Order: sequence, then structure tokens, then C-alpha cells
Amino acid sequence: MFLFGGFSPAAAQNDDTGVVVDGSQAQVTVVASGEITLGPPAPGSVPDWPYVCVWAEAFADTEVILGRTIRPIPGHRYWLGCTPTRDGVPAIGQFVVYDPLDPVPGVDAITSIELAEVARAVLDPTPLPVGVSPADLQITGVESFLWPDGATESVQQTASANGLAVTVEARWSHTVFDMDEPGVEPIVCEAKVEWTPGIDASPCSHIYLSEGEGRTITAMSHWDFVWWDNAAQPIPVFVETVVLVEELVVDVVDLEAVITARR
Repeated sequence: MFLFGGFSPAAAQNDDTGVVVDGSQAQVTVVASGEITLGPPAPGSVPDWPYVCVWAEAFADTEVILGRTIRPIPGHRYWLGCTPTRDGVPAIGQFVVYDPLDPVPGVDAITSIELAEVARAVLDPTPLPVGVSPADLQITGVESFLWPDGATESVQQTASANGLAVTVEARWSHTVFDMDEPGVEPIVCEAKVEWTPGIDASPCSHIYLSEGEGRTITAMSHWDFVWWDNAAQPIPVFVETVVLVEELVVDVVDLEAVITARR
């Protein structure tokens, strides 16, 4: 099972896109037990969100250390604090042994972490092949356009239970091209610009300086995964970056031109 890691009650830290960059600082919503389904909650369903919970690091089972980044490890003890979201539900504050299959001991519940794991398990972004022009045969001294050749649009999946919906989204960040030429650093492409007739400049290109057969261009596409829910954590939380690799073998040749005087 894909494990999203732990959560602490420290204030969330956001990057300039509004994404919570430290997933351990997210708020976790807990709902009463029910069936987990892919997709948003059924129309007309009544949300049942009894708790918003956080896990905190503990020292010697007596001192609670707040504000630290933690990633709970199954079998280790932590402080669990849950705040009720409706009247009549008692607050929870106890030391617990973390178990991802029973994250809130004593409560028959489903957490937003579990829903995110279900959504993530079926979400796979598309590998992006090498886009290059000229294609296949590369020419020394001539600029080669580069781009991730495929869909770079974000893809997402939602899982829900008892009115709580968690969405996981994969966002293409950039593609790094290794041109298989000695002494040349990998090229980072943050924009997809395919070559078309009339385009004379590219934000991502390379000029081969040496010829060679069987050069392997490697495209390493980076996809950032984030999640959010429709309750306590509406701001996307960064999960991980997945790198998908595609390769293209090309030959690099020199072209010789012969110039003769016209008589």
C-alpha cells in the first residue's frame, strides 16, 4: 500500500503555488466507518466528519514534541490528538502505537490518509517519450528541438467515504534530457514546445558537437503528486515526486558541404 507518511500539528508551510510542501503538517479528517469508493461522494450523501486528528512525536511516552516533522513508523509510539467537529463526540488525546491499518485506535473510522492511498493506487501519469527534431538522425552544429512528447496535463483521482472526498493529483513539473554527449550537462525543460514549421527558437534545445552512432537520449519526466480533501485540508499537500524515464536512440553525423566557384 502507498503510504503518505505522518502528520504533526505544526503550522503548514506553503510554497509560492499554495501547496503545503511538508505533508507531515497536514490536517487529517476522520469519518465514521463506511465503504470507500472511487469518485466523489454520492449526490445527497450526508457528511459525517467526527474528528480532525494530528499525530505528534513523543519522547519517553511523556513529553509531546510539537512542531517537528514526523513520519510515523508502524509499531512506534506517538501522541494522537483528535478534535471533534460536532457536538457529543469526545475529544481524543492519547499515546498510541501507530498502525496504518488502525490509525485512530478505539474509533471505527476512515481517515483522509487512507482515502488518499486508495486514490493514489490507481493513479498513474503517462510516460513522456522523447520529442526531438530533427528526428532520429541528428546533425552536429544544428540545433535540435526537445520536448516531452505526450500529455503533460495534470491527472487526478478521487476516493470518498461518508461524504469525505480526497483527491490525489499528478502534476507534470519538468523533463530532464540527458543527450549522451560527453561533457554536456542534462537539459531541464519546464515548458513543452513542439517543433512546427516556422518556429525558429526553442526554450529547450541542444546542439551536438561530436558525431557518434547509437546515442541514447534519455527523458526523465518529473510528476509531483499532491492531495487535498473537502474538509479540514482544502490546500494541496505535496506527497512525492515520481520520475518516469523514456529513451530514444539516435545517430549523430557530420554533414560536409562542398562549395565550388561558379565559372
